[in-house]
Amino acid sequence: MIPVMTPQRRGILVTLAAFGLTFLVGLGFVLAAGMSASPTSGPRDDGNGNPTLVSVSGDLDDGPTGAWNAAKAYWDLPGDHLTPFPIYEIATQGSTAVTTDGVFNFKVEVPWYDNEANPVRPGKHFISVCATRPSSTSGTASCVVHVFAVVKGTANLSKASGRQGSPLSISGKGWVPEPVDEAIRITWAPAGANIDMIGDVFGPSTWTRTFNVPNLPAGNYPIRICNVSNFDGSCSESVVKQFTITSPIFTLSKASGPTGSPFDYSGDTFFPGRPVKIWFGPAGEVPGDPLVHEIGPGGASTNADGHFGKFTYAPTEGPGDYTVTVCTLSARGPCNSFDIAQKPYTVTAPATPSPTPKPTASPTNSPSPTPKPTASPTPAPTASPAPTATPSSAPTISPSPMPTASPTATASPTLTPTPTPSLAPTVAPVSAPPTAAPTATPDETPEPTVAPTAEATAPPPSPTPAAVISWPEHLHSPGQTSGGGGLDLGTLGGMSLLALLIAFLVPFPGTLFNKTVEANYAEIMGWVGGARQRWNSFLDKLAIGPLRPVRRW
Repeated sequence: MIPVMTPQRRGILVTLAAFGLTFLVGLGFVLAAGMSASPTSGPRDDGNGNPTLVSVSGDLDDGPTGAWNAAKAYWDLPGDHLTPFPIYEIATQGSTAVTTDGVFNFKVEVPWYDNEANPVRPGKHFISVCATRPSSTSGTASCVVHVFAVVKGTANLSKASGRQGSPLSISGKGWVPEPVDEAIRITWAPAGANIDMIGDVFGPSTWTRTFNVPNLPAGNYPIRICNVSNFDGSCSESVVKQFTITSPIFTLSKASGPTGSPFDYSGDTFFPGRPVKIWFGPAGEVPGDPLVHEIGPGGASTNADGHFGKFTYAPTEGPGDYTVTVCTLSARGPCNSFDIAQKPYTVTAPATPSPTPKPTASPTNSPSPTPKPTASPTPAPTASPAPTATPSSAPTISPSPMPTASPTATASPTLTPTPTPSLAPTVAPVSAPPTAAPTATPDETPEPTVAPTAEATAPPPSPTPAAVISWPEHLHSPGQTSGGGGLDLGTLGGMSLLALLIAFLVPFPGTLFNKTVEANYAEIMGWVGGARQRWNSFLDKLAIGPLRPVRRW
């Protein structure tokens, strides 16, 4: 069954055809004339005076096939970089032959000079490859171009800081090649001066030079490396590196102390193998002043690493602010102006010894009064076994003594018989509430009585009620009013009308497109047929050489 070509299907086919046409046009541009290069950036030589090689390959023309003359390479052609001039031609390596399809593949040498005999400088440059056809009467060449970037030379320091006179090495890579014979200058450029350190250096693009740090005050200094023009002596391709001249290190074990209290001192990174002098004197005074005297040991000197000490000094001066000065001596005798260090030191007043305290008799505390017994829930004493009553004598019961607070406090209860014998011991503590007296018959032992103690108890805390969240206060159902009431008919009606409007407008663009295609179908197919014929003719011309099997497929 053959499917019916509905307007919707015809619209889909037209859309797919448009996408396919766009893709094929893009493919045609990809297969059009062009060139690639590898690498796309680099130095002018390999570090040993050999030029850098760049591999170039590409297609000169997508027109009809035919013979080509050998290709030529050019450096920085002016204008559109597609008009060859002999003065811009550069050397090549390998076969520069061009196939009948316009394809080439060979290597070019990055030049050292441009067409005006100036050294090629870092930056963006253009490599052009051009060729002509033997059958061409006009001699017009077909050219393709690619960009190559010459990188700037680099420089590195062997160290970033050091003392005056210490060795420093600088190494460079990627500078103007040796055959150009252009000088490399290294200068030390402090503020307000331009001190040439080693002059002009002729050599390959990779080099290393070693020199000594100049005798300049401690601080940060720029070192400039550049190529010097053979025409006007100006610097080009400059690179600036930072170097710090450091000061000697002088250390005291402490910054202050009383008269006669010793301190230690030592030094590091001074000039090596030099005699050392150390002075002590009032702040603001310099060696040579009568108040400044030498404290260092005789014959002291720095070792091969510039270290000396540690030495010790105990100041005899009175309290005040002083300065400790150290320097190494130059070959002529005085202090080296770049090898001096100072540290402040404060002599404090000696501590005043506190007097020895005399022993004093400790006061004797008067005896504290004997504590009075207090009533406590201690069981009352237990009476001795009941006596036997006789007509002629009064029995006496001696109960066990009660515990007392002191040995002097005693209780002597007395039992007096009556016609009905009873036991009534009496305990009379001073300033204590009376306790219940035990009663006993002659044949029984009185039971101890303990006074109950009442404790106040706090009422239990009342629990805090947990917060209850009412869910309808936070969320509402669709169409429900903000106050949480019933459904809002106005809101529901508005949403329904909006849904109907969207349902009506969604299919409108597709229907309009299908109706337009259906009404103009014959004319559109005529356009497509003409374009298809022209495209097939174009592909037939394009599919030459290795592309013919692809075209047939």
